[in-house]
Amino acid sequence: TILVIAVAGGVFYNKVYIPKSTYKTITPQKGDLKIEVFGIGNIDAKTIYKIDSEVSGRIKQINTDLNRFVKKGELVATIDDSEIKVKIEEANLSLKKANLNLSLLVKSKQSLIAKKEFLETTYKRDKKLLQQGFIPKATFDKSKSEYLDIIAQINSFNEKINLAKQDIKIAQKNIKSLQIILDKYKIFSPVDGYIITKNISLNQNITPNGLLFEVVNPKDVWAKVYIDEKISGKVKIGKKAKIKLYSNNKTYKGRVVRIMPKVDLVTNEKEVNIAFNKLPTPFYIGAQVDAKILVKTY
Repeated sequence: TILVIAVAGGVFYNKVYIPKSTYKTITPQKGDLKIEVFGIGNIDAKTIYKIDSEVSGRIKQINTDLNRFVKKGELVATIDDSEIKVKIEEANLSLKKANLNLSLLVKSKQSLIAKKEFLETTYKRDKKLLQQGFIPKATFDKSKSEYLDIIAQINSFNEKINLAKQDIKIAQKNIKSLQIILDKYKIFSPVDGYIITKNISLNQNITPNGLLFEVVNPKDVWAKVYIDEKISGKVKIGKKAKIKLYSNNKTYKGRVVRIMPKVDLVTNEKEVNIAFNKLPTPFYIGAQVDAKILVKTY
């Protein structure tokens, strides 16, 4: 009985009566103490290129899609160009007619020039004969009238030829202008990039300056985070950072590449842009992130 009481009393003393400790004893370890500045934000890009159309029409062909890479100068879409091609055919026909008209005028002028040489010879001969009294004045007046008339006709044809040449130049300029417009019915990517927005579908009618695609150069993609103004002074360009994506809960290495010179007057935060050392693929503009920027190491 005494033994049982002693054991029960020992258990009660150690397990119940003595206050329990709320701390843990650990062994100190040697290492670096890293001071980090925290910020939250989203994935953004330095430049987002907007692809639009300068002409209206129906979308005839689409050669790319969202989340795809495109090369600079790559054809991404085509607008139906049948109407402008008809206008180009009509302009080419007008040019052909103008050239034919010019050719006929030149031939007619050459014929008049040949006739003028004959009438000029007759006119000069009759002038001498009149001075010598061998022909009546009426004969001379006739040859003179015919000679002056042929000169007037040649001058008239010169004006017609000049007008025909102007018609040719106008037709050529019209064709050139229509050809420039025709080229605008094909939409090309302005840069090597990644399609992040697509606002068109096949057979859709579009208007000029309407947004078709948005393209971002992967080299321009970064994390845009906001740092409290009180601690933002510790952040410098070139500082290392860790970027955590909420979408996959993964962390990526990066570095500070730009600090905006303005502070938001409402939130008292400063925008800091952090470039990825290795860009996650696929990436999504606007995806939420947080970042830890290493500002000092002890």
